[in-house]
Amino acid sequence: MQSTYNLGPVAVSLAVATLASYTALDLAGRISTMASASRPPSAPGKSCRSAIRASRICSASA
Repeated sequence: MQSTYNLGPVAVSLAVATLASYTALDLAGRISTMASASRPPSAPGKSCRSAIRASRICSASA
């Protein structure tokens, strides 16, 4: 069975898919930028405390 494609609708479909993916990536970038701009700065020692807690938990379970 031989199939054929109408080039017009295929080209339109590819253009719409490309535009939609670009729009989604652009929107995700904007949301990420907005979220990081509105996030308050963390306390200076917060990440160190979390790392120490995690190492204690890991060493206790080993």
